[in-house]
Amino acid sequence: MSAGQSSPLYRKRSVNFSSVSKYITFLGAFLIIFSSMILTIDIYGYSIPFYDEWDAEAYATYVPFLNGKYEFFHLFEPHNGHRIVFTRLSSLILFQLNGGWDPELQMLLSAFLHALTGALIVYVVVQEKVKYIDLISLCAILLVFSIPFSWMSVLVAFQTQFYFMMLFAIVSIIALSNSMYFLGYLFAVFSYLSLTLGAFVLPAFVTGTVVCAINSRYFERKDILHVAIAGGIFLAMILIRSEVIADDVYKAQSFASFSISTIAALWWPFRLSNPLGMLVFLPFLIYLCRSLYYGRPKLLYIVLGAFVLFQIFAMGYFRGADGVPPANRYLTILSFGICANLLCLIKIFKLRSGNVKVFLGLAWLLVVGFGILFAAKLSITVGLPERHAQNITSQAVLSEYLSNTNSSVFEGFDDLEISYNNTERLTEILSDPVVISFLPSTLVPTNVDKLGIFKRILFEFNLLLGSLGVLALALGLYLSFGQVPKQLVIWKFKF
Repeated sequence: MSAGQSSPLYRKRSVNFSSVSKYITFLGAFLIIFSSMILTIDIYGYSIPFYDEWDAEAYATYVPFLNGKYEFFHLFEPHNGHRIVFTRLSSLILFQLNGGWDPELQMLLSAFLHALTGALIVYVVVQEKVKYIDLISLCAILLVFSIPFSWMSVLVAFQTQFYFMMLFAIVSIIALSNSMYFLGYLFAVFSYLSLTLGAFVLPAFVTGTVVCAINSRYFERKDILHVAIAGGIFLAMILIRSEVIADDVYKAQSFASFSISTIAALWWPFRLSNPLGMLVFLPFLIYLCRSLYYGRPKLLYIVLGAFVLFQIFAMGYFRGADGVPPANRYLTILSFGICANLLCLIKIFKLRSGNVKVFLGLAWLLVVGFGILFAAKLSITVGLPERHAQNITSQAVLSEYLSNTNSSVFEGFDDLEISYNNTERLTEILSDPVVISFLPSTLVPTNVDKLGIFKRILFEFNLLLGSLGVLALALGLYLSFGQVPKQLVIWKFKF
């Protein structure tokens, strides 16, 4: 600056509201879903270990960790046919930070991951040029993610693998759909290392790529290359998958049992006996068929829908013995299928309008909406209270056993009320002084609970979190829909 030239007192800045609104909406959606899950854990949760946690966590992870015998490769050891690397790693981190075992911390981690996944789906909605019809899908997605349909996932600590798998899978699908291939393949591997079902990201991506190539009547070299890469990685995942002979009894023993279990999953939230269930996946199937011949299909939506379908087929085969419907813990995946179909429905609306299409779309929303409300009622009035009552009974029974080591206290209670299906094995685990030293403070009040104050703060200020989420979401939507300038010049003074 030349001598005598005065320094400006201010400089000009501009803010792009169209981009900022997406991040504010993302934050608002995250806080709303997270607050809902925290409320569920606060009301119904309990820091009591459940089933696999006694063996897979207490005896196979924490005991060798404290004895200095837990090696890095132990993270990759299979558990019931899955490699739950991120579940083990996060459990160890929380265990170390807390100074002991607290299943509720893992539940809160699941809630955090679940909220991130839901917020990412909301972000997908607002990535495009937002229209008022998107408000329907956005509100519906928030509703679906905020309702704890899968109480056996929300209130069981050793289910973080489902939430890691879903989060990494969504990140992978978004990355692959936007040609960020390295990131997409990396998170596909992460999803597989959370739960074997995460491997289906890759065949879903191959399906979407092939559909888009058929639509354009041309296969580009990069399409062929990435179909080969995704197929090769998926094949490698299948080859290194651990087979569990004991799981054979859960597999579908006939095509009939496979079909019944698969249809039961496809028709959720309706019962198998309700023919309205055939409407649930109709939007995705229409969009998929339309994408083969008309318009420019959106790869992301095809991959999302195909990912859920492949997971449902896997459920039907690996857990379809006697044609049983999917277990409650799988509702985390099935509820996401509702969101994938909703996105396809909104996309069909945007492609072409018409009175018949509007009527059919509203009919789908109304029918599926009633199914969702019925499933929500079942969760809130039956599933969550029953799980809470079982936890209270477990806490009382286990505390009594720890005080007198008399195994007769377990008599007259079922497995869910004891929190384990083998009382002899449970007493063996509880006879280990190392295990006693890190049990949750709900069972041994004198044990260390460093992060207990963190939990109490979250529970105490949860309403504030939810309120901030509503305000952030309202602000983000206002900036997207409101009559505000897309850019605002801000004069910022320099001192």
